[in-house]
Order: sequence, then structure tokens, then C-alpha cells
Amino acid sequence: QDTAPGGHEHVPLSHARTVDKLGGGGGGLGGLAGRAGRFTDDTDVGMPGQRQGSMPRPFSICGSLAALGDDEEEPSGMDSKNNMSSFSKEVFEGLYDGELRLRMDGFTLPEPAPQSRSPPLRLYTGAQMLKKKVGACEDYFFHDDHGLGVADGVGCMVQFASYGINAAEYAKQLMIHAAEALRQSAGAVSKDSVEQRAVAALSAGETNAQAYGASTITVLSLDGNSVGVANLGDSGFLHLRKRSRGFQVVTKSEEQQHSWNCPYQLTRLPQTLLSRFPRLSLDTASDCEQYGFNVMEGDLILLFTDGLRDNLHERE
Repeated sequence: QDTAPGGHEHVPLSHARTVDKLGGGGGGLGGLAGRAGRFTDDTDVGMPGQRQGSMPRPFSICGSLAALGDDEEEPSGMDSKNNMSSFSKEVFEGLYDGELRLRMDGFTLPEPAPQSRSPPLRLYTGAQMLKKKVGACEDYFFHDDHGLGVADGVGCMVQFASYGINAAEYAKQLMIHAAEALRQSAGAVSKDSVEQRAVAALSAGETNAQAYGASTITVLSLDGNSVGVANLGDSGFLHLRKRSRGFQVVTKSEEQQHSWNCPYQLTRLPQTLLSRFPRLSLDTASDCEQYGFNVMEGDLILLFTDGLRDNLHERE
């Protein structure tokens, strides 16, 4: 069951698996992450009318000779002069192509039917936010079977609460509108790349959020086996793949920092506060970095705020 969004710092997780067109929803976990998977049918495939596990009997020259008459014996091998009589009839049957007679008669076999495309991958997702020891957590996230998002609201904006600043509400609205934009694009026919869809969702969050505040933001979109990520700030993602010695980092995001501890971030301020800082230059959705990569069944994608990156090494 999906974890209800709350006011905690979190790490998103998600698994991607292939499903048919009627696939169901995902589940809940800690952070934002996704794993890719595909359901396969292991049923053996045989020839029409053939029992599973049996070998098809090819067209037999020996069998044709046996049908010539009752007074003619079916050869079971070469004659004794060539010392080949010890070989059975089946040995010689295997030397002939079962379709040889058809080709000699001018019969053209139909082209094999093209293999159907594999079902699209989906995300099996979950998320977790950790409460702060003191004060409210300004982070927020969303996760479903085609997308993930995480926003890290800037807690120090609380000093401007008298102007109506609420970083937690701003981060929440960014995620709500970004998630809605991704859901709409998932079912629509579009020429946009999966990276462009992620950027469009991030932009939708910026455009439609009405609360005042500041936040970093990361949005991920999945289409088939292609993933696009739009990232602004020091939140980010890791794309992991299982190897013989454990998970290996395949792709990862880089932090966007103006200077130490000063990450890129979306900001929406009331005019009364903006007038106090006439030279203030704000980051926008167009400043985000885009990432595109392919995923495989079983891959793990981890989205997180900077609290994870600052406290854990990649090997951990």
C-alpha cells in the first residue's frame, strides 16, 4: 500500500516491471525508488499438433521408400558391403530436412510471424520521509507506476513566515502539479522525448504552484524502458543494477550548486518581499539538468533529498 505523503524527509524508491495493458498499481516503501521487471511465460513451444517435449518427425526418404510396396524392404542403413548396416533408420531420417520435399515441389513456406514487443516496463514504487527532531519537515514527494518526484523545501524560509512564506506547502504543490502533468502525458500521443516530459512536468509544478516558498525539485518519467529525469538543485537520483557482487551505479545525477550549501532551487515570493531585494536573481525550471537512460527489468532507481547524499557513501 502506498505511503501517504507527509511532512518528513525521505528517500524515494521504485521498481519497474513489465506488465500487460491492464497492469495494476504499485506499492509503498521508503524514499522514492523503482525497480524494473518483466513477466515471462516459460511454456515450451512445439510444432502444431506436437506434444510438449517430443521431437517433430521430419519428412523421411526411408519412409517414402517403405511406401512403394509390400514386397520391398525398408532400408535401415547402407548394405553390408559398405559395413553400414549397424546404423538404424532414424540415423538417416535425421540427415534430411523435413521441409525439403515441400521446397522441391515449389511450395514456399510462409514468413514467420514477427515476435510481439515485450510488455512495457513499469515502476513498483514506495517512499519514506523521516521526521525532523525539531520543527516541521518541508519535503514532499509523489510516486506511481510511470513517475517519481521529490521536492526539498528550504527550511530557512521560515524566517519570512510573516510574508506568507510556507516552504512545506510550496514543495507539496510542486509535487502535486508535476505528478498531474506526468499522468496526463503518460496516456497521450506525443513526439516529446521522455526527458522533455520530465522537464515539462517540472515546469508545470513551477507554473501552477500558488504557495510562496523555495524548494529543490527532481522529477522522473518512465516510458517503456526509457527514463527521463529533470533535476534542479542538490536532490538527485541513483540508477542501480544488480551484478554478481551487488548493486552497481549505472547512472547518477550531479548536484547543482551556486556555491557551497547554496543549491539551485525554484522560488516563489510575494511582491512585498521581492521589493526588498531588487537585485535578486531567481532560478527557474529552464535551469534544470536533463538525464536520459534505459532501464532493464530488476533495475533500482533511487530518488532522494540531499540528506541521503550528505550522510551515505554510494557503496552504502
